[in-house]
Amino acid sequence: MDNYEFVELCIKKGNADESGQYKIGNKCYSLLISYYYELKANGELNSLMPLLKHEECYVRLWSAYFLLNTNKNEAEKTLKDLYQLVLLTDFKRFMSVKRTNWYNS
Repeated sequence: MDNYEFVELCIKKGNADESGQYKIGNKCYSLLISYYYELKANGELNSLMPLLKHEECYVRLWSAYFLLNTNKNEAEKTLKDLYQLVLLTDFKRFMSVKRTNWYNS
């Protein structure tokens, strides 16, 4: 597997999880973990560093997760940024529901 395939797999896993396709998500998880061990064995985990800035959040998430032991600061920053994104998205969703309920009252 190369980083291009890793990107595709991260996105596929995220989409599968979001849509409840857990068999596909589980298969992707197994392949991602295999890729992690392959990179680790070859001393190539740092090849994921550029992916911490990828436009897709699932790619940033898995890259950060895999880099936690080797590039802790950068990985943690990416995970914190993703957490803030989730909070903001949830807040916007909540306000949208509240606004809709208010208009319908």
